[in-house]
This record gives sequence, C-alpha cells and structure tokens, in this order.
Amino acid sequence: RLLSSSIEQSSLSFAMGWNELHDLAIKNEAAEIKDSVLLRGTIVRERAELSGMMPIHKACMYGRLAAFQELQELGADVKCETNWGSNCLHWVVKGYNYHKSDDQLTGSQKMPGRYLESDYMSIAKILLKECPRLLSKRNKKGQTPLELAKSLDTAGKTCKMAKFLDSKQVEFEKQVIERAALELKKRPKVRSVV
Repeated sequence: RLLSSSIEQSSLSFAMGWNELHDLAIKNEAAEIKDSVLLRGTIVRERAELSGMMPIHKACMYGRLAAFQELQELGADVKCETNWGSNCLHWVVKGYNYHKSDDQLTGSQKMPGRYLESDYMSIAKILLKECPRLLSKRNKKGQTPLELAKSLDTAGKTCKMAKFLDSKQVEFEKQVIERAALELKKRPKVRSVV
C-alpha cells in the first residue's frame, strides 16, 4: 500500500510538473527541503508546468509553517504569482478555508501532517510583515485575499482569517495615506507671482 501510494504521488507530481520541493513543502519536511536544494540542486523558484505554482505556494496552501520558513530562507519569492494570478496570501486563505483546523486537539491526538489554524495565521503574518502589498493584489478573478476570504466563508460568519486580513487592510490603507501626506509636505512650495 505504501509503495502504491508513493507511485501515485510521484505520478501526480510528474503530471503536474512539480519538482521534489513541491512534495516536500506539502509534507512539511523542512530539513529535506534544505538537503534537496543544497545537496541535489533542486530549484527553489521552479514553477509547476500546469499551474505555475512554486513550492512556496504549496507550503502556504497546506499551512506548512516550517516548510514555508525554510523555502523563504532558501530564496523563495513570497511575491510570486501562479498562472491564476494568486499570490502566497491567496493560497494561505484558500488552504485555511479548505482544511479543517486541528488546533482543538491536544496531546497525543495531535499528529504530524495535520492542518493547524495557528500555522496558517503565522504564515499570513510573516507574509504581510514582509510584503503588505500582497493584500491589494488581485487574482485573475479580480479578488484580493480579503475578498477571497469573505467569499469562501460559507458559514456566514466572518472567520478569523478574514478578520485578521481586514484589520491589516485598514492598517495598510492608513499607512498609504500617511505616506502620501508626508510626500505632500516634502514638496517645495511654489509661490505664485501676481
């Protein structure tokens, strides 16, 4: 069974045009990611043929914090977009809304490979600290990550991710306005001669 699962995974990887890092990002194998890049020369920024997804997109989609951090350290571009125009923050939102949160599990119930809400939130925080403009980027459907989060909220309640992104959007817009006001103050005043 394990062998057939491995063959199915490698067949899927081949069909999708993934490299080894895509699979390792999904599995959250941070140490293996480093080995793959440093020892075997796997390309961190290689795109999958069909989707344009990079390994960092997979780490974001599956909420794999350790893999995300390792890929980032090895030079992955958090601003990159897929063929659908989705950036890393879009993929965090999609994964967060798709996968069940296992944060309520305790002790021996927690298993490696589970999807943790806290990991998705941590990745979102890192992304926005590094590149706040990801909030305003629209995918090919015309949605920002916040709009996507709100559209995926099927329960009709604003989810934690949407609330977080909303607060960051307000902060970002405030900073843009403050910067614009500073720029206006820096401009030399022009005297009009009558």
